[in-house]
Amino acid sequence: MNKNEQLSDERSAHGAAQPWNGSLSLPDVWRSKTLLGDAQTVAIEHAGQRYWLRRTKENKLILTK
Repeated sequence: MNKNEQLSDERSAHGAAQPWNGSLSLPDVWRSKTLLGDAQTVAIEHAGQRYWLRRTKENKLILTK
């Protein structure tokens, strides 16, 4: 299974995003292991921009543009 299939499977486990119904709901949760796998850095595209999610040596996450 590739990363896209894994993300799709995990996303479908949470169900599709629903429009706001006037009540508060918790946001979807993504495990960093799902996003990064064994990599230290991954690219995320959002609104035509590329961002980098990086795991540090101290096992913290940094998102940069």
